Amino acid sequence: MIRSATATYQFNTLYTSDREKLAQQLRDNLNKALNDRGIVIEETPLRSVKLPESIEQSVQERLKAEQESQRMKFVLDKERQEADRKRIEAQGNADAQKILAQGLTDQTLRFKQIEAMQQLAQSQNSKVIVVNGNQNAPVMLQP
Repeated sequence: MIRSATATYQFNTLYTSDREKLAQQLRDNLNKALNDRGIVIEETPLRSVKLPESIEQSVQERLKAEQESQRMKFVLDKERQEADRKRIEAQGNADAQKILAQGLTDQTLRFKQIEAMQQLAQSQNSKVIVVNGNQNAPVMLQP
């Protein structure tokens, strides 16, 4: 009776949520066999089940391996999400650079140069600003 019920389950069932299913099947099998004798089994708790040490160790190793596998899946999912985030960020930066490059003209650059010179001229630290007549020439400062 008990052997036929437990034979359909793996050993690690004793350590999982399927333990209650096994207990229910044991209860049903025992009730079928003992009802004719007026005995009714109300519960079959599986509390102190002793397996051979080699099997116990094998089950524990398998459970550890499954937990490690699940942990690695979690880590890989997290890394994939981070990689996706970085790709999206890089694409956003690339799009911003394209937009900026399209808006950069000689007139825009000249305007920014004039703004920079005005700020330098108003600064307490700048004393002399030397600018070449060429519009593309860099601003040279002398203290």
